[in-house]
Amino acid sequence: DAIYAENTNIWQRKLVLIPVFYLLLGFCISFPFVAQRQYLRRTLHVNPSGQGAVLGVLIQFPWFIKLLFAFLSDSVPICGLRRKPYCAIGVVLCGAAWILLGVLPRTTPAVFCALSALATLGLVVADVMVV
Repeated sequence: DAIYAENTNIWQRKLVLIPVFYLLLGFCISFPFVAQRQYLRRTLHVNPSGQGAVLGVLIQFPWFIKLLFAFLSDSVPICGLRRKPYCAIGVVLCGAAWILLGVLPRTTPAVFCALSALATLGLVVADVMVV
């Protein structure tokens, strides 16, 4: 064990990618929160209790079903692969949802909620596949 510890390079790609992924994941979860709250309040005119329901429950729901995506990826491989396609699907899903939120003109609270939940779903799917 001591010999192995001396020869381990902490800058190996596989040792750096996971902390970088979780740093970016934390940023993607935390950074838009203030903007989402302000958009709900100023543009969509959602009251504070509605904001709490949207931001606290509906958008965070995919985190509650995270385990299902782990089982799905282990049981249903895509093209013989169990992790990479699901990770790519999650990243594309998240990116597409954020792009649609930015491109669409003034939306309804339902559309905002659905696209935000879809973005979170993409993050969750990608998160499950990394570890």
